[in-house]
Amino acid sequence: ASLIEIGFTQFKIALLEGRNGIEIHPKESFISMGVSYLRFANENPEIYRLMFSNNIEDITLYPACEKAGLESFEVLLSAVMILQSKGIIKKGDPKEMAYLIWSFTHGYVMLVQDGRLKGIDTKQKQSGLKKTDEELFIQLLQQMGVGLLT
Repeated sequence: ASLIEIGFTQFKIALLEGRNGIEIHPKESFISMGVSYLRFANENPEIYRLMFSNNIEDITLYPACEKAGLESFEVLLSAVMILQSKGIIKKGDPKEMAYLIWSFTHGYVMLVQDGRLKGIDTKQKQSGLKKTDEELFIQLLQQMGVGLLT
């Protein structure tokens, strides 16, 4: 629980740094926050997997750990609310939007970490247009945004 708490605290800091300037450059800061998420996960794969594992059955037994996890989610949730207020993300329940974004980002991270995107790498090498994990993430986020972002 202590390791998970530390992980979520560091994760929150990374997300906050990524979304810096969100009031001035909302869309760019939002994408930067996503890239910060990806970098944190790729630079800390063991702690990242531990943070999102089911090693702790009842997180409420570890209030500081639970609080750290909720605070990191609040960074995303507040970013969604800011982007909704600026007309960049569609209106709707901000928590649902945040869960959608989190699910997409977490799924992408797990696919990268588990080496499941190798087919994409092969096609990119053949075409000579190799993208980094971050560039591919941004491209996929923007494509997803056709349905999410206004």
